[in-house]
Amino acid sequence: MATALKKYYILPFVPRGRENVIRYYHYTITDKRIKKSATFAMIADLHNAEYGDKNEKLIKEIKKIAPDAVLIAGDVIVGKKDVSPGVAIDLLQKLGSEFPVYISKGNHEMRTGLYTEQYGDIWECLYERQHIL
Repeated sequence: MATALKKYYILPFVPRGRENVIRYYHYTITDKRIKKSATFAMIADLHNAEYGDKNEKLIKEIKKIAPDAVLIAGDVIVGKKDVSPGVAIDLLQKLGSEFPVYISKGNHEMRTGLYTEQYGDIWECLYERQHIL
């Protein structure tokens, strides 16, 4: 018997001159090799954007999905020295307090980790000080 794997891809969208918009797409993968049903919320390319005060709208949408884990596919920050990662840190802490969170590095995260003389401790603030699974 095949088991379903559900994935919601949450796509942040920032139209010029308008409030940030959240779009999401639902995929269900059914295959006999999947041994246990699971639901994931995947987020990519936030670029330090906020969706509602302190990302309340984004967190609300994720809670509606009730995922087994949140997958972050990179670029949760803007890798520039003068841009604070505070919004991203706050979001990751909130998500990490409710769900297992798995993060992969995007090009912005790679940049800050490789060029610490230019970006300072953004990388450390964002990831190394977090207690996220």
